[in-house]
Amino acid sequence: MYFILLFKINTTTVSIKSFFCI
Repeated sequence: MYFILLFKINTTTVSIKSFFCI
């Protein structure tokens, strides 16, 4: 459960970072 939540947060952070990069 925690692993899935952490993974989801991690992917969201990466998406935001890539969005700001563009």
